[in-house]
Amino acid sequence: MSVDTVDNSAVLDNELSAEMEAKMKYKFANIEKRNEARHDNISKAREAEVEKGEERTNDVVTDFYKDLQEQVNTLEESLGKAKDIDKQDVPAYLDETHRKLTQLGKYVTDSVMFLPSYDVQKAQDIVKEMTSKFHDVQSLIEPKKKFGFKGSRQKKLAPTDTKTKQEQSVIVSAKPSLDVGVSLRNKSNERHELKAESTDHGDITLADLDNCKVIVHGTPSTVHMSNIKNCVIVAGPVSSSIFIENC
Repeated sequence: MSVDTVDNSAVLDNELSAEMEAKMKYKFANIEKRNEARHDNISKAREAEVEKGEERTNDVVTDFYKDLQEQVNTLEESLGKAKDIDKQDVPAYLDETHRKLTQLGKYVTDSVMFLPSYDVQKAQDIVKEMTSKFHDVQSLIEPKKKFGFKGSRQKKLAPTDTKTKQEQSVIVSAKPSLDVGVSLRNKSNERHELKAESTDHGDITLADLDNCKVIVHGTPSTVHMSNIKNCVIVAGPVSSSIFIENC
């Protein structure tokens, strides 16, 4: 009688164990399925986010080129009118055209953070091309002598000036026309110093210089350098950008 009781208890325990094991396997299987489903959903969400990100990037790049082309068209239209500008209007025309060029360069610089590297290089090449065109027009219509002393001041300085022409030092302190920038071109064997009151938050163009030393005080917004040979350029921080070609 006692043997039968023990056997029945053992059978009951085995049945309960088997039932518990089956339930546990079922639960674990369901958990595994839910985990797989969750991973699939996460993967799909990430793929969708990547696609949306690419779409947003493409939209931003498209809008950038649209705005860039509008500015380039405006600048080219302005450069195309150079030959028709009256002599007395040349300084104001160059200042206004240079302002548009600077605005174009700043737009590209400010857009670097969200543009793909290929588009950054392409945009910078466009700015470089437009800068070269501006310098060509500037060389064509700008008076050769833009800096220097005139009239009685020049006569007054003549007796006390013991330096040779090659050692002559020119200090630029006057405000540029329309407060848009300072241009220094076609100089050789000279030393030039640009004061802070004429460079702060403005734009500087240095072009066609040979064997010169230029000291730039202040914090200019943009510096353009083109066709500079055997020169020393000393400058502090530039708040926006620096464009260099043929140097």
